[in-house]
Amino acid sequence: MTFLFTALFSALLQFHPLHVSFTSIDIHKEKGEAALSFKFYTEDFSLLFYHLYEKDIRPEMDRELTGDQVKIFDGYLKRAFILVSGQDTADLSYTRKDQNEEYIWLYYTISTLADLNKPVYLTNILMLDLYEDQTNLVIVTNGKNEKGYTFDYRNRREEIDIGQD
Repeated sequence: MTFLFTALFSALLQFHPLHVSFTSIDIHKEKGEAALSFKFYTEDFSLLFYHLYEKDIRPEMDRELTGDQVKIFDGYLKRAFILVSGQDTADLSYTRKDQNEEYIWLYYTISTLADLNKPVYLTNILMLDLYEDQTNLVIVTNGKNEKGYTFDYRNRREEIDIGQD
């Protein structure tokens, strides 16, 4: 069984050598909230949950996530993607998902943002449990301003400025 899993894992790596996730954070300062979208390669995302919890979770394109899937995804994202301002940790709330043959997009909101003029620290360890060469790209948009951040095995935490227009 171990040989079969190792062979399957090696085959996946050959056909999918780039490990990248994309996150977009759109700040809505007037509402005091943010909209987030996470984009993952679906097979990697499913493999992550098998690796972490030995659960075969395979989201389907034309079906909404089940309550159990949302619970598992929420738990993972709240552990692996953490926004902190002062003593406050932002609370992610699931809104929906989109999916095509290759990718899954998970949409979340943060309904209460702390003081936007204080530094915000983002810890992003998405998918690092699975791949050491994982790169996580984050784009923060606030009005007309956009800024990109890169997270990886060595760079897991950044101060991000979300309060500027």
